[in-house]
This record gives sequence, structure tokens and C-alpha cells, in this order.
Amino acid sequence: MRRTALISSLVFLFYLFCSWNSFAVLVVDQTEGHPGVTITVSNNHGAGVKTVGIIMFGTTQITATDHNLTATKGQINSDQVVTDLNGDYKITFSVPDLPANSYLVQIGDLSPFTFDLTQPVLNRNTGYVGNSLRIFGFHGIAEFTIGAIQLDNGSRTITKTDNALKAIVGAISDDNKVVTDASGSYEVIFEIPNHVGGPIVFTLGGTKMPFTLLASITSIEPKEVKYGETITIRGQGFSQLDTLTVNIGELTYKFPASGNPVNANGYFSISAQIGNIQWQPTHDVAVSGNVSGNK
Repeated sequence: MRRTALISSLVFLFYLFCSWNSFAVLVVDQTEGHPGVTITVSNNHGAGVKTVGIIMFGTTQITATDHNLTATKGQINSDQVVTDLNGDYKITFSVPDLPANSYLVQIGDLSPFTFDLTQPVLNRNTGYVGNSLRIFGFHGIAEFTIGAIQLDNGSRTITKTDNALKAIVGAISDDNKVVTDASGSYEVIFEIPNHVGGPIVFTLGGTKMPFTLLASITSIEPKEVKYGETITIRGQGFSQLDTLTVNIGELTYKFPASGNPVNANGYFSISAQIGNIQWQPTHDVAVSGNVSGNK
């Protein structure tokens, strides 16, 4: 009789354990997005307060200090997830700033889930002032304001007025910020602004996108001259530190950096008098900078 009662009790406990497991489902509100996106995770571990453990995003530990780890159910104790009296926890944290890839996210020794980390994509990494650039991506949150596209560590902002900024997917807010569409996606285009040549960096939502601005001659006036006449050459994409070397056919002219031939935006306007030059119907004009290496 006592044996039968013991067996019945064990069966009952086993039933309770199985029933709890059948309802203990890890809930993650999203598994794809950009760095900085907030993830919400919840679960139940049975009645009673339990320490579930730390959160690992790939090889990066999620912390309250670095990733705004907080609990709306249960608590965070020394960056470990702890359940409430009912065995529940619900926590949020920001996705760390890591390269785009798929990462396993694990809480304690529970089974991990996969998060696909995405980043803004710049459609090209070299170009000239005035060229059109495109930035696109999947942010992960619908109708979310990612932020402005910035240049020079935030000292300049790409705008609708100055750079023909417009959205193909999503929207551009009145204050020139990129906004995702209902699916969390976005795609925008804009024109490269005047800037000194060489390496520059565009930034969107904390993601830095390296770019190399190439130099170019924008105009030569007049295009027909006689010996002794002067032509004016204008261009952009050089450095203020450049000494400009101008080659017109077999003739070479130098414009030292000390004379400030290039302004703060990389623009130059220089004049050269055409001397005695070997007769040809046309002559090539080339401008190069000794510091930036542009040509």
C-alpha cells in the first residue's frame, strides 16, 4: 500500500515536471537587426527564484553597463539573469556593435538561439564629388528612426537640401533622418558632398562605412587658346596640404601648398599661361597632389 502511494507520488511529480517543461518556451521578440537594436527575451523556469546565468552574444558577454541589460520581470544580479518568485524572467538588452554575421545567443546553460546581425551597406567604396551613393539594409524594427547619415565624425550631416537625400525604401524625416518601412527595411540615395580627397567615413546608426573620395577636374576654360594665353582649371577632391602639379602636354606647372591652391572642401581653381608647346591639335591636362596622392 505504501509502495503504491510512493509510486503514485513519483508519477505525479514527473507529470508536473513534464507539464512545466511543455509550457516553458523561450520567447524572443526578434532575431535579426542592426547593432544597437533592443532584444526582449522571456521564459519561465518553474516556481521559485532561480539564477539562470549570464548572457553570451557569440563570444561577447552582455552587461548592464555596455548593453543596457535590464529586467522587467525577475532581476539582473551582477549581469546574471534571475527569475522572480514565479520562475519568470523578461529581460531586454541592446545588440552589441559587432561585424555583420550570425551569432549564437545563450542565457546560462540553456539552448541558444541565433541572431542575424545586419549592418548598413554602402553600394560602393570609391567615387567623386557629386556621384550618387546608396545605403540600404534591414534594421529589424518597423518604422524606426535610425538617425542621420553623417560625415567627419558627425561634424557634417547629409541632407535633402544639400545632397539630394531621398528614400527609395522607408522614409527621410523632416530633420534628415533615415526611417525604416513597415518591414524594418530602408534604402536611401544621396550625392557625395564637397570634401577634401582621400579616405573619409560615412556613419549611420553607429555603423562606420569607409569611403575613398577621388579627385577630379571639373572644368577647363577656355578650351581653345593660343600661345601666351591663360586657361583656368577647376577641380575637387584634393587635400589642403597638396602641392598641385599640372601637366599640359609637355609643360609642367607647380602650385605650392603654401599658396593655398586647395580650399577646406578640397576645391581648387588655378590658372596657367600656355607657353611654347609642341604643336598638336589637342593636349591632355592632368592635375596631381603630392600629399593626397590624388590625380
